[in-house]
Amino acid sequence: MSEHPTDRMIRTIDGAAADLRERLEALLQSEPTRSWMHAALLNCELLGLKNRDYGSSFRAGTRAETVYGLLVRIGDKVARARKLAKAAMLAEMTGSEAPAPAVADEPLQATLQDLACYALILQVEAGAE
Repeated sequence: MSEHPTDRMIRTIDGAAADLRERLEALLQSEPTRSWMHAALLNCELLGLKNRDYGSSFRAGTRAETVYGLLVRIGDKVARARKLAKAAMLAEMTGSEAPAPAVADEPLQATLQDLACYALILQVEAGAE
């Protein structure tokens, strides 16, 4: 009697899940990898929420335009991160308090999360066939 295609698919998925579980367990054995994985998972969660709200608004007409647009967004986020980090560094050097960001809901950590999410999107989009 031949195996049903669904049974074969389930066995394949189970094997892939077991392999992934082994790889994750090995990765999570050390710091800072554990912290990086935690941050990556939080960023993926944020990316999912933003994708639900905004859809694929990052996509432009062609793949090249999409990649270019993502690089522009990444450049904007890097510039913002530099500005926030510079303000914090100057405050630390002078013993004063860093000024609050003009956009109160986007401190350095949120900017870095957006940057990581754009980089992940770009990695996938640039590698898309």
